[in-house]
Amino acid sequence: MKKNYWLFGGHLSIHADEQKTGGTYDMIEGTMQKGMETPLHLHTKYSEHVYMLEGEIEIYTPDETVVLKPGDDYFIPVNTPHSISPTGNGNNRSLVVAYPSGFAELIRHVGTADDGTGVPVTEDPDATMQRFMTATAKIGDEILGPPGTRL
Repeated sequence: MKKNYWLFGGHLSIHADEQKTGGTYDMIEGTMQKGMETPLHLHTKYSEHVYMLEGEIEIYTPDETVVLKPGDDYFIPVNTPHSISPTGNGNNRSLVVAYPSGFAELIRHVGTADDGTGVPVTEDPDATMQRFMTATAKIGDEILGPPGTRL
């Protein structure tokens, strides 16, 4: 069922979504380009469990900042402000299980389908942000600040 998308320079592959799991969870594989960071945000309807496959990422929450390396995992409960950014050199790849489902819906509505070339698709930032804000409101996500924001 794998479907691939580009979103804000990150590459996301949906391995399982609400249709496959009856809404119990989504399983997403993702990579992020160096220098990228998600906005500070929280999920009001689903938790995330991140498992690191390759490289390193940093997860910031108001309680702690952790660096995940291959084999490490981190649980982000519902309503926890957080941001994620790659660290170190080289590629990074992680697996995210979001439960109940919700994350895959966001990716499908906001992301741009991968054309198979392995090169990020050029996105209109304003149009992408508009789709993102509409989709996040629908699935119960809240954007708390732009990348780099800390509480």
